[in-house]
Amino acid sequence: MKKFDWEKPPYTGQVFTQKSETIPDQAMTLRHILERYSRGLDLGGKNEEIWQDPNESSGVPLKKLDLVDLQMAGNDVKEVIGNYKAEQSAKKKAQSEKEIEDRVKAELEKRTQSTNTP
Repeated sequence: MKKFDWEKPPYTGQVFTQKSETIPDQAMTLRHILERYSRGLDLGGKNEEIWQDPNESSGVPLKKLDLVDLQMAGNDVKEVIGNYKAEQSAKKKAQSEKEIEDRVKAELEKRTQSTNTP
């Protein structure tokens, strides 16, 4: 069996003597890079937070979303519709109760007027 003779390479590398230009906490994680890439944002090394109004539409075509994003969007829409229907039914119920109360008051007034007239 032949042993490999390893020789130290003649190049020893470079010693970095200049001032470091890195900024603390400015490195992006792989997750952050992929998130910026998927949103079509610049990957120019800036570690800026992405702020988005939840009530504002992102304008992303549905064909470009994956199944999980589509399911989450569908659940959000169902929740908004459910809240709207609950509000409408509560308004209808309050309105019908008010109508019933007004009818009862009107009927009581008629009865008191008819009993008070000689």
